[in-house]
Parts: sequence; C-alpha cells; structure tokens
Amino acid sequence: MKYVRFIILTGLLFSCESDFNPNTTSEPIPVVYCLLDLNDSIQEVRLAKTFSPDRNALEQLPIKLEGWHEPANIYVEEYISGEEFNTYFFTLRTQVISQDSGLFQSPSFQIYESTFKPKPDTHYNLYVFLEDSDIHCYATTKTISAPRVIDPASIPGRKISFSQYDDYLIHFYPPKNSAYHECYFQFDNWTFGRQLTQEPKEQGTFVNLSSERFFKTLPPSGTFERSEFHIISYGQEMGLYNHLFLQTNEPWENQSYSSFLNGIGLFSSRIHQRISNLATSDVTLKLIQEGYQFEARDQNDVDLLNNNGIFEFNFTLPASVLPADKIHRLELNLAYNADSLYKSKYFATINVSDSRDQYYFTLPPGDYYYIAGITCSCQADSCLWDGYPDGQFGARYASDRFTIQKGEVTTDSPSFQ
Repeated sequence: MKYVRFIILTGLLFSCESDFNPNTTSEPIPVVYCLLDLNDSIQEVRLAKTFSPDRNALEQLPIKLEGWHEPANIYVEEYISGEEFNTYFFTLRTQVISQDSGLFQSPSFQIYESTFKPKPDTHYNLYVFLEDSDIHCYATTKTISAPRVIDPASIPGRKISFSQYDDYLIHFYPPKNSAYHECYFQFDNWTFGRQLTQEPKEQGTFVNLSSERFFKTLPPSGTFERSEFHIISYGQEMGLYNHLFLQTNEPWENQSYSSFLNGIGLFSSRIHQRISNLATSDVTLKLIQEGYQFEARDQNDVDLLNNNGIFEFNFTLPASVLPADKIHRLELNLAYNADSLYKSKYFATINVSDSRDQYYFTLPPGDYYYIAGITCSCQADSCLWDGYPDGQFGARYASDRFTIQKGEVTTDSPSFQ
C-alpha cells in the first residue's frame, strides 16, 4: 500500500497545482468537501462532479454540480510517525438526509462516511479514486487543536451585559493550525456574534461584540435570560477559502483556490466548544423589556467629555494565600443612591474579566454608588478559610460612594470585606 501510494502521490504532484483552473478541460472534475470534525466520531466526505464551462461562456455561473453515480474508493490516512499511518475507509451513506446549509449546500453531493475521531494537531491525507473514470484526487491537512477561552467564563454569578456603558469583549487563544473562527451567543431563538479570520498566535485574541449592534438587531420576541457561548474554529484551508470568498463574493465552487490536487474542493478541520448557562445582566434584561433604543456616541467627542466626567475604577484583588487563578472578578455595578444599591436596582453593569483590572464609565456630574464583587473557585474549604462566607463560589463585596465632577476623572478602588 505504501509503494502504491508513493506512485500515485508522485503523479499527482507533477500533474497539477493547488490553484486549480476549472476552464482547461471538458472532462468531469471531482468536487470534494470534507471538514474533519474533532467533536464527532462520524466523519463525512461529500462528493459531486462538475464540468468546465466553455472558455467563451465564463459568465455562466455558478458551476453546476452533478451527482457522481459510480463506485468511489475514498479513504483517509492519519499520520502516526515515519511511514506509519492509520487508514480509515469511507462507505456511501444510503439513507436520505438533509444537506448542509450555507456555503456548501447542494442536493448533488453524495455523502460517504467513516467511523473515527480525528486527533488534534495531526496530519491527514484524503484520497478519492473513481475507477470507472480513471480519475483520482488528493488533499492533505493538519488538524487544529482546541482554543483556550478566557471570556466568557463559566463562573457562577458573573453575567453578560450589553448596555450604553459597555460592549462585550470575547477573549480567547486561537488553537494551533487555525485561521477562521465563529464566535456567538446562542439565546432562545437568536444568535449574536461575529466571524473572525485570524492566524494562530501566542497572545490572546479579542473580539468585540457591539452593544449598539446587539440592540439594533435584537428580535422582537424571545427569551434572553440565559445563553450559551459557542466558538467554532476552522483550519488554515477554511480560513484561506473564506478570505477569498469575502474578497470576491463568488460561490465556493468557483474559487480558483482548492485544497485538492486534480479536483475542486476543501479539506480542512474544525472544533466546536460551548460554554453553557450564561446569565444575562438585570440591566440588559430591563433595557430589552423597555424596548431600549441605543444612542451611539463618540467617546472622543469634546462636548461629551466637557459636560460629563469619567469614573475610573481600579478593580484590584485583595491579597490572598490562594492561587491567583482561583480568585475571580464577579461583578461591578453602579446605582444612583444607597437605597437602590441595597435593593440591587442598578443603572449600569459592566463586563468584568480576570484579565482586566481597569474599568471606565462616562457619567453626568453628581453622586453615585458602586458595588464590586469577587468570588473563589478553590475546592474543599479553602475559599471559606480565605473569607468567602459560602465557601466555593461564595462572594465578597466592596461598595462606596463617589462623586463625578464635570470634565474630571474620579478614581477609586475597592476594599473587600
């Protein structure tokens, strides 16, 4: 098998390029789509065919896909070391199922499947042989690993907020070999998020979700008390394809880029992570209930700065014998008076993070109150011994009054009880 694979691969490497030109032959062209799913033990290959349009009819778009109703020998090799591979063969799925939506939808795809769970950061080769037509194509990819999500974090008591005072900032470390990400909050009947093309790097990546866009795209009905956060990361090939798609707005089967030698298509990988049961702040829920209309404002506007003041809160954490990564910022809320603070009737809530210690509010002149909370995630009685009254995920609070002067910056920091 290794000797045969070497002959085939050598022929492929010398017979075609990764930049595939579909306008050079009238022979059928394999169209192959496969995203190795690191969350699943069932992998799929979608196979169809197309024919090159006439050179004088390039405006005939999109390229039409047809089913390829002949035996196909499809398998994936998983690199181990040296010349060692695990081999996984695909068989044609016979039952009728719904096709993928989005970029890769087509009723013409035949679906082949195999049972294996891909490994992260591993080389895979995909081979497709069509014996009756004497056609074969080949692609290779290196799977991604899992992203490390910093925010949002599954910390009991911490909430997600969208308001006039704050956007939401997603913070994560991209996985190896990735280049494209979908980040979004899933509410009851609505998703809110962003797509990001991002080369993997050592430092963290930040994705801003605008409060203005949140309120302007909010559906007229639904449940928003809780949400799930999803991040789907894709491999380098998907990142390159998506970049070209955004640049040209052409259908995916018309792109000049292809993962495959001697074919058209995409071979890459993806991984899907979710953080469940995230609570929405009371301030955001109240604004939704009241049909709030977001008013955009420029934070650098001179009149805005001259007529208001800035509250700078240095959210320092108290000294502790516990590990630093076990103490978490929980919340930071503002109220107009002490009674409202006591009754948790806040007019502003800001998104806090373990990786951020300074927070800012632009406020009209006057007196205000703040309350800041922290929590502990240590096991056993460690949190209790460190002053958290309810033990693990118990909370400690600091509150105080502060005064805003027109055109000035007021600075404060908490003193936790």
